[in-house]
Amino acid sequence: MNAPHDSIFSKSHRAGFTILELASVLAILLLIIGATTGAFLGWQHGAAVRGAEDQVYAALSNARQLAILRRMPVGLELGVTTNAPGYPPRGYCFAFTNDDFNARISETAFLPLRSSLTVSNAWETIDPDLGPFVIRFLPDGRTQPDLESDPVVVTIGITRNGASTSRHIRLDPLTGIPRSKPSLGGAP
Repeated sequence: MNAPHDSIFSKSHRAGFTILELASVLAILLLIIGATTGAFLGWQHGAAVRGAEDQVYAALSNARQLAILRRMPVGLELGVTTNAPGYPPRGYCFAFTNDDFNARISETAFLPLRSSLTVSNAWETIDPDLGPFVIRFLPDGRTQPDLESDPVVVTIGITRNGASTSRHIRLDPLTGIPRSKPSLGGAP
């Protein structure tokens, strides 16, 4: 009677996994984790660019609305700053009135780290490559006094891990209404 009970626990019928089976399962898990991490980082980069674009778009729309509401010119300063040596750059923007940068009428909005801003056809530019750039909204909402002028285009870019993505916001010269579009090819 003891023979069947002994055969269940004998060495030839042990339950378990070999080292080869464990190693292959671990290798598959590492591949899955690596693939999902890469996809997540790509998604995170795209979300950072869209978030920066949304912030600049909102600042442009807000400055335009303030110019119309107050019936006076409103400026929007856009630039890139570094807070400390070795600290990555980040974009910023704020609205002001009366050609006085100290008369701010909005909070300073900071963009994600490693962001860049450039503006073509800005009302005023200190440095064409680094800014700061000033976009001036007139009391009727336009950005250019001359209706024949080229439109103002704001380019927002973010560089992370060697990958650079940018988006553009074009201001209609007649109405000053911003319209956004992604860049072609993903390069700034």
